[in-house]
Amino acid sequence: MVTLAQALQWRPESLTQFGRGLRAEATALLSASGELDGALAELDRFSFSGINREEAQHQAAVHAAGLRRGALALQQVADACQQAADGLTPAVAQLRENVEVVTAFGFQVNPDTGSVALGPPAFSPGDQWLMNVLAQYEQQITQALEAIRSIDEDTGSAVAAILPLGLAASESDAQVDGEGAGGSGELRGSGGSADAGTAGPQLSEDVVARARELGLPGGTLLESSPEHSAIAFGDVTSAKTVITLVPGTGSSADRAHEQLDRVAAMFKASGEPPSDVAVVLFSYDAPNGLTEAAKANYHDAAAERLQHLQSELGGGGSSGTSGGGSSSGGPQRHVVAGYSYGSTVVAQSTRSSGLVADRVLLIASPGVGPGLQRADDMKLLRPDGTAYEAHEKSHRVAVATSPADPIQLAALAGVHGPDPKEEDFGAHQLNLDRPWWEAPRTLAEAVGTRDPKVLWESHSTHYFDDEIFTRETRQWLQRAD
Repeated sequence: MVTLAQALQWRPESLTQFGRGLRAEATALLSASGELDGALAELDRFSFSGINREEAQHQAAVHAAGLRRGALALQQVADACQQAADGLTPAVAQLRENVEVVTAFGFQVNPDTGSVALGPPAFSPGDQWLMNVLAQYEQQITQALEAIRSIDEDTGSAVAAILPLGLAASESDAQVDGEGAGGSGELRGSGGSADAGTAGPQLSEDVVARARELGLPGGTLLESSPEHSAIAFGDVTSAKTVITLVPGTGSSADRAHEQLDRVAAMFKASGEPPSDVAVVLFSYDAPNGLTEAAKANYHDAAAERLQHLQSELGGGGSSGTSGGGSSSGGPQRHVVAGYSYGSTVVAQSTRSSGLVADRVLLIASPGVGPGLQRADDMKLLRPDGTAYEAHEKSHRVAVATSPADPIQLAALAGVHGPDPKEEDFGAHQLNLDRPWWEAPRTLAEAVGTRDPKVLWESHSTHYFDDEIFTRETRQWLQRAD
């Protein structure tokens, strides 16, 4: 924990300088990647052709993609440093000012905790005005120190999250061994390793048991912390399509098993053979309700972690596959789907350095959050780090909102930013209209029932376990890029 003495010596402007250096290095990496892309252009096919040229082109593309991913990581660290500098500059200045005033009065400041005590004997504890002054400055000092510690912790977590994820499971990792959705296979839960030094993170028994019930394909815990986790069902290195599912309010890493029905539904909605698909469940520290969901700190932290996860998935992780390619050959497609508040997280992850995703699906969205006005504003990246053109977002970004879903009330209030189902947003709209014999078919009908169960079902059952949603999602995913 940062002490008062340490905080007083901090120079927040050095973080800004460090970030500038990182951005310069990122620019150099991007320049080098461009040179690699065109390395063979000067060699005509008469002097250098055949298998050797093809292999050289492949290797150049692989290394160029790696350089772009490295540049993206450097830019993300630079962003985290600048954000820390912006918060630390006023906090450190306030801390120094108050400590100077307190020591000028003759008070003593604890160098570790920042607590203030009477100094010279000339002052008496009976002087009420003096005690009030002491209490006031002590409060300001401790508040500034708490702010500094919080920024330090958040920045440390953000930078740590940028480190490469271990996508390749070791023998000690917990896995679910299967043969595709509905396949039969042995499931191995979290048992420890004989060598505690090599034991990897483990799947919880709840996840293993529920995955067995649903017949999900092989599962691997890619990333785990108290605040988030990423569990892959299927082989992310060989799959032709990798779908990342981001759940909404009330979800968390330790309740990941509650989301596995939706994981199974995404396999079905993909419209592809189970062996060609992998679904990654990204769980995070989600808000417990709409009130908490209004706070930006939830989607900010989750969006950043999602960016890092997608960068690693797009690069093939530690498996050694080329950026964006499946080991079975051919390009690998990456789809990111966010449900309810998870759609806000997904949308926010397309800001700043962008999100590695060929397509994004916003399901039952309360809004896309701050900084986004149109689908064109969402930065989608190819696995090699290059961005898709703005005009492509009209078919690469899709929105699925049931006409009877009360989430529209939250979207209408604008608490979470623009509503992506509005025509002006410019995204593809899935048609989730209910058949004439069903009720409720509209928001007015749902609200008019005054039945909480009906309202909840309109926000939940009209999606993952619904044939209309499955059909519309499948048709959208099968559209040519």
